[in-house]
Amino acid sequence: MSYDLVLDEPGELDTVEEHEGLTFMAENRIVERYGPFKMTSFKRGNRIYMDINSIHDTGGGGCDSCTTCG
Repeated sequence: MSYDLVLDEPGELDTVEEHEGLTFMAENRIVERYGPFKMTSFKRGNRIYMDINSIHDTGGGGCDSCTTCG
């Protein structure tokens, strides 16, 4: 499973959390289905990559599933 990060305003049907001054939101239906998310970042060369995953195994996807970043 892969997730996207976009700039948006919170909606009525969103779960909203703040962490270190940043506000994150996700649609309630996605949080209910996949559970909480963990976001990590890493630097490769002069680029910074962000990885968003459910804390539950969702069966594939993510940055390790393709060769785009490597």
